Amino acid sequence: MGLINISLLRNIAMDNGITEIGQQDNSLLLYTDILDMRMIAAISNMMKGRITVSTTGRTHFRVKMLKGQSQLEVLKQVLALMSLARERQAEKEKQVSV
Repeated sequence: MGLINISLLRNIAMDNGITEIGQQDNSLLLYTDILDMRMIAAISNMMKGRITVSTTGRTHFRVKMLKGQSQLEVLKQVLALMSLARERQAEKEKQVSV
């Protein structure tokens, strides 16, 4: 994956509140200053059983990688789901305010 694509992923992550990305065993760790539990619930609903949240120490959520998945595949998938969840939430808020 080229540097431009990596840079784009970092920007998308930042737009979704991700401050750092790490890996531990077969999980991707996504660190954030503020957990948006509605977004986490939406992602968790779409990735059944693969999301856990930790509020002890540095706040983050963990995404379990499936066998054969690369870190970049998982990251792309999670960021796409986060962006989708954020868009849906914005639409709901817009409908409520009308």
